Amino acid sequence: MKKMNARFLALIVALCVLMVSSAAAEANPFALPVPEKNMATLTIGNFDLEMNGETYSLPLYLSMKGGVDIAGERGLLTLDLSTADQTAASAYAVVENGEIKAYLDGMEYGFTLPLEQIAQQLEAELGAALTDLSEQIPEELQTAVTNLMNSAMTMEAAGEADPAVVLAALGITAEAQGTTEVKIFEEAVTAEMISIDMPSKTIAELMDAMREAVPGFDAYWNDYTALISSIAEESGEEINVDEVLAMVSVSAAGEIYSSDTHVLAELTLGLTVEGETVYVPFSVAMATLDNRDKVEFTLNMEMDGEAMLINLLVDETALESGSDFFTQFSMYIGDEGLEEIEGGFDLSVSNTRTTEGVYCSINLYAVDYDDAFNAGFEYYGQPAEIAANGDESYTGTLGLYLSADDIDLTLTMDTDLTLSVVPEGDLLILPEGSINVLEITEEQIEALENDVKVPVMKAAGVLMQDETLASMLLGAMN
Repeated sequence: MKKMNARFLALIVALCVLMVSSAAAEANPFALPVPEKNMATLTIGNFDLEMNGETYSLPLYLSMKGGVDIAGERGLLTLDLSTADQTAASAYAVVENGEIKAYLDGMEYGFTLPLEQIAQQLEAELGAALTDLSEQIPEELQTAVTNLMNSAMTMEAAGEADPAVVLAALGITAEAQGTTEVKIFEEAVTAEMISIDMPSKTIAELMDAMREAVPGFDAYWNDYTALISSIAEESGEEINVDEVLAMVSVSAAGEIYSSDTHVLAELTLGLTVEGETVYVPFSVAMATLDNRDKVEFTLNMEMDGEAMLINLLVDETALESGSDFFTQFSMYIGDEGLEEIEGGFDLSVSNTRTTEGVYCSINLYAVDYDDAFNAGFEYYGQPAEIAANGDESYTGTLGLYLSADDIDLTLTMDTDLTLSVVPEGDLLILPEGSINVLEITEEQIEALENDVKVPVMKAAGVLMQDETLASMLLGAMN
C-alpha cells in the first residue's frame, strides 16, 4: 500500500506542473466556454510594438501546448518558438510510463525522472518538514487552533440566527418614516424610508450581545480569544482581548430607502478610541432590474483637513445574445473636498460576451500629485471554430499598453487557443542514453553544457534570418 501511495503522490506532483497551461485555458479571464477537452494549445505571435512614436513588427510566434490524461496517468507540455517560415526551437516535457521525460530539439540526450524515486524523496523530505513544523509549534497553540476549527464547524451546523434577535441584542432600532423621493443611480425613486440608529457601544459589549443572540457564537468567541492570547504569549506579549475591545466604541446612524427594484443605505459609523471620535460616512446602493444588476459602495470621509474616497461599482447587464460585466474599484486621498488629489488609483475590469465574440479588458490608472500611470490590456476574441475532428479554436487579438513618465508603449499580438484531446500512443520517445536527472554525474553535466549549444545556435540562426529580429539580437548582445 505504501508503494502504491508513493506512486500516486509522485504522479500528482508531476501532473500539477504540466497542468498549468491547460488549466489556465479552462479558467481563462475571457470566460470562454469550458469544453470537455484535456489539452490546450495557446499560440501568440505577429507582434506589433509601438514605443514613443517608433513602430516595430516582430514575426515571432510562441506556442505552448499542455494536456493531462488522468485515466492514462499521462500528461504533456510543449513549447515552440518560430518565425513565420520555420521553427527556431522546441522543448518537450511528458509524464508517461511511470516517469517524467524532457527533451530539447537538437540535443543528443534527453532527461528522465522516475516517479518512484521522486515519491521516495518527497516522502522523506515532506515527513521531515512536517515533523520540524510540529516541533516548532507549541502544543498549546495547536490545541487552540483545533478548538477554534471545531467551534466554527459547530456554529455553522447550528444554523443562522434570527435577524430580529440579533438587531435587538445589538441595540439597533429601525423606525419607518413613510415614503419619500430619492435618487439612486441618478434615477428618481419613490421609496420607503427607515431610520437606523445604534447607540455607542464598545466592541466588547457588541461581542457579548452576539454571544447571546447567535447560536454557537459563545464557544467560537471563547476559542477565538484563546487563540489570540496563545499567539501573543508565544511572541512574548500578554494581551487581554476583552480589555482591548473595551477601548473601542462603535455607533451607527442613518437611513435606508427601499423600493421593489432599488435600495439605498446612507449610514455614518462612529469610532471612538480614548475619547476621540472619528465619523465614517458611507453608502450602499443596489438596483435589480429585469436585465441589469448594479451595486455601488462609497466611503467619503474627511479628517484634519484631509479627505479619502473609496468607491466600488459592480454593473452586470444581460444582453439579447450574451452579457456585459463591468466593475471598478477606486481610492483617492487629498485635501478636503478632494479638490487637489495627492494620490489614488482606478482599477477596472470589463467583460462582454455575445454570439459575435468576447471582449475583456483590465485597466489601472494611478496618480501621485502630477505624475500619472496608466496600464492594462484589451482582448478581442472571435466565436469558436469547430474542426472536423472536434477541436475548438478561438482566435483573437491581445493588446497591452503602458503610459508613464517618458514611456508610451503599446504591444499588440494575434492569439489562438485550440482545445483538443491528448493523443494516443507514446507522447515522447527519447534518444538512447538519456539521463536520469536524480543520478546525473559531473561528466554528464559537462557533456550536456556542450550539447545544449547546438539547439541554442540553431535557434539564433533561424531568428537572425529576419532583419528586425537580427537587429534586436545584435543590439542586445552589444
